[in-house]
Amino acid sequence: MFTTSNIALKKIFVDGFYRIHAGMLVFIFVILISYCLFINTLGTVRPEQIDFWQFFFTISIVSNPLILTFYLVGSTLYAYKSLKYVLDQMALPQQEFLFYSFTASARKSQFKRWVMVYSYIFLPVLSYTLYALTIGLVFGFYIISIGILLFQLLLIAGSAYICLKENNRLVEVNKSSWLIRIT
Repeated sequence: MFTTSNIALKKIFVDGFYRIHAGMLVFIFVILISYCLFINTLGTVRPEQIDFWQFFFTISIVSNPLILTFYLVGSTLYAYKSLKYVLDQMALPQQEFLFYSFTASARKSQFKRWVMVYSYIFLPVLSYTLYALTIGLVFGFYIISIGILLFQLLLIAGSAYICLKENNRLVEVNKSSWLIRIT
């Protein structure tokens, strides 16, 4: 599972992504954890309601369409940010070996490698999604919970597919990716 190419991709893209975006990820994690677990309510809360109020934000994701929309938009922005980072790294001259070495293998194998890279990059989002999935299944929100997980997996597969296409595209001098030209 951890072939030499997977290790190289992980070191280049995953480690670099986390190194650059560590501050943002820690800030979001601290905000979510402090909000979800240490929320103080006004007034008296009966003991049987404490669990509900501690999981209020997560329950809102799987039960409230507006909060769900914010979460999915945030996940999409995270996917865009990670895709932009990976495509920027692929455009660097020192990463040209990726074009020559990884395109020698079958596209299915390349796609699996990119899915693995994006699975590592999406670990913070996937972990919170799995947490929301668990809470949603416990409280009976089955379809939305599974839908959130499928959306995250679709983001990973879509990002991996875009990287696969960009990596297999012939190198054109001084022409940046369509994603980079948008910003």
